[in-house]
Amino acid sequence: MRIVIDLQACQSSSKLGGIGRYSMNLAEAMVRQCGGHELVFVLNDLFPETIPELYESLGKIIPKKQIRVFSVPGPLNESNPENRFRIRSAEILRERFMADLNPDIVHVSSLIEGLGDNVVTSVGEVFPGEKTGVTLYDLIPLVEKDTYLQDIVTKDHYYNKLEYLKKAGSLLAISEFSKQEAIELLNIDPEIITTISSAVDKKFRPLSIPRIEAEKVLKKHGIHRKFLLFTGSFDQRKNHERLIRAFAWLPEKIRKEFQLLIIGNGWDSIYAHLRSVAARAGLSHDDLIFAGHVSDHELLTIYNTAHLFVFPSLSEGFGLPVLEAMSCGIPTIGSNTTSIPEVIGLDEALFDPYSIESIGSKILHALTDESFRTHLKNHALEYAQNFSWDASAKKAIEAFERQYEQTKNCYSLSFDQTLDKLSKIAKNYPIKQNDLVKVAASIEANEAASSVTDSSQKIGWISTWNTRCGIAMYSRYLAGKHISEYTVFAPFEQTLLSQDEPNVVRCWQPDNDDLKRLVKAIQENDIATVVIQFNYGFFQFPALQTFIQEMVAQGRSVVITLHATTDNTQKQLIGIRQALRLCDKVIVHAENDLENLGKIGVTENVVLFPQGIVDTLPSNVDTDDITAPFVIASYGFFLPHKGFLELIDAFKRLIDRGVQIHLLMVNAAYPAEVSESLIAQAQKKIAAYKIEKNVTLLSEFLPDEMSLGYLAKADLIIYPYQETGESSSAAVRMGLASLRPVAVTPLKIFDDVRDIVITLPSTTVEGIADGIEAFIRQKGKGDSVDFERSSRAVKWREERLYSRLSERFFDLLSQSGQKRSKGGSA
Repeated sequence: MRIVIDLQACQSSSKLGGIGRYSMNLAEAMVRQCGGHELVFVLNDLFPETIPELYESLGKIIPKKQIRVFSVPGPLNESNPENRFRIRSAEILRERFMADLNPDIVHVSSLIEGLGDNVVTSVGEVFPGEKTGVTLYDLIPLVEKDTYLQDIVTKDHYYNKLEYLKKAGSLLAISEFSKQEAIELLNIDPEIITTISSAVDKKFRPLSIPRIEAEKVLKKHGIHRKFLLFTGSFDQRKNHERLIRAFAWLPEKIRKEFQLLIIGNGWDSIYAHLRSVAARAGLSHDDLIFAGHVSDHELLTIYNTAHLFVFPSLSEGFGLPVLEAMSCGIPTIGSNTTSIPEVIGLDEALFDPYSIESIGSKILHALTDESFRTHLKNHALEYAQNFSWDASAKKAIEAFERQYEQTKNCYSLSFDQTLDKLSKIAKNYPIKQNDLVKVAASIEANEAASSVTDSSQKIGWISTWNTRCGIAMYSRYLAGKHISEYTVFAPFEQTLLSQDEPNVVRCWQPDNDDLKRLVKAIQENDIATVVIQFNYGFFQFPALQTFIQEMVAQGRSVVITLHATTDNTQKQLIGIRQALRLCDKVIVHAENDLENLGKIGVTENVVLFPQGIVDTLPSNVDTDDITAPFVIASYGFFLPHKGFLELIDAFKRLIDRGVQIHLLMVNAAYPAEVSESLIAQAQKKIAAYKIEKNVTLLSEFLPDEMSLGYLAKADLIIYPYQETGESSSAAVRMGLASLRPVAVTPLKIFDDVRDIVITLPSTTVEGIADGIEAFIRQKGKGDSVDFERSSRAVKWREERLYSRLSERFFDLLSQSGQKRSKGGSA
């Protein structure tokens, strides 16, 4: 039996919460319990930043070929009515992709998603609902519709998902309470619901925390007395107010011995509200602590040092924090409602969560009766043993086995029928031409992704990787969801951004290597297609020429991407002309590159392939200290000839002219002495000009989502380059990805974006200052040219998203490998 598991819950906003943890833990246990069954995990390409991590974690327990990524046309969040055609089309495309994987059962780890992000779920549109299983968490929004379903969009979204839920052939309930809710409220046949329960990660266990380490964590959060603990979200049903008032209800002599610690992702206004509740109840600021989100390491320390865990929630599908606390051996008390009594398993430990006196009395009993505390602790450790992920997974697999026996003769719709469904959707919703292009691209991408990669066509990728290098970042983005299908041959490197993926082989030395170790590594990994990410500083040209010749002689296809084609005095491309001609494809980024290669007689195999645009969502960053009415930003590594010192000079001239402006420099230090020196010069210049309050310089290396967050705060992003040998700029694409206006100096490197950016008068300080001031004046007049330029930029960006380019590049490489394997010559 082949079981295809939709793991979007581990990509969406759910990934850090209970549903995401539940989905991943159950999936891992299902691998352990699957017996002879085959599991395939499916991800969504609209969450590109999550895919490498999931490939790495899942790739440790299953072959990477059993991890697939489907393509759908985004954006998809239901909260925007303009997305409805794409949403309905995406539902069809996702199920078509599932059907093409030939599953016996499809398991949806979290169905009720997608209201505010790009998750797409459905049941029974193309793939039979009878062969689909869904994890059933709870029906809280339905039970408490007056609280959760007041908004019409939210209500429609939820009820639509419930209709899909009713089509499923099996439901995996996380508690007996959730099962009974589904039977009573949705009239679902009890025979198709299996209670598989839940569990917690094995890390939640009693630990002996060294006193110094414990004190360090507790001091960080302001804990200096014994404390009561509650962990959970700040949903209204979590009942924070009554817990706080129940704590205040305790006799003062007892209460003064303790603090109440609440862990969870809150926000300023909810904290302020709850603190006002505490103050009115007679608690001091020090009595109540909000720790926010804490790391797993800190959470384990806190669990193992808490005096009492209190869980006053009004409604839960399971109540995972309760089991986490009990597994650590904390005396635990909780509500007598919904599923919580199932998890606690002790009537004496329950209270009425609607009664402050009931909560307070149970707390007081646990704090003052040592025998009761001991009973609670012993029970917690013993009862928690009844829950395990392996037991839950075994029940899930058995449920799918029963489902399979009953649905062998259920068939998916044909591809033509799928297209008919898409056509009907197109008639029912207003659509844009670009939406049709997106749907067609997704169909094409899914056809390729649903087929099994031929292991004989293994692709090797030679690149700087996982380092503070523009080409390293380009390589990762262009690899996209196919990252695990490549073997990456990277240079020896001491300073990595993170731990390497399992498929990274470090075997060569930049600009000082005969590449013999690289040749051996490629042979050992049986690589059919070799991809070289080239820059002048990476290789000694004689060694590179010999290497390419050797690869071709061995029958391997070679594809080389030239990130620069402007020669310098030390190295000239004519020195590797013969090798370039041998390559299956020579990929360049700009028209100027075609001209440069034409001059040395390399034309037949040259392919123009654009630089990409990241499709990462910006983080919400804090720029409250920037109060100027106009903000200009810069971005990119702080390196020579990038013009950042000239930009500071130009900025000072604007200040002197009376322009109210702030300079936000998102310019990371490159791992080279010259970069640190330039940053020091910049800081000295800013101090000398006495404009420290007007300039924010961020020189640390930031994740792309944070960089985009800062750039999105700008009114104009400047690239004041003075000179460069690069063919095109990856940095300028980050500016364009932020959807803010971009200005550049009149250099050839920016020719490919000339129609969608503002060109400054010159590279001089005066020219940069004049160009910025002119833009500010035009913006104040509502210049229509700027609107037209922005519209072109949006379209240009959409066509060059890495999520799209990575598919085109993978197809290009696959074609090269097939050609070589069939005996084609260079």
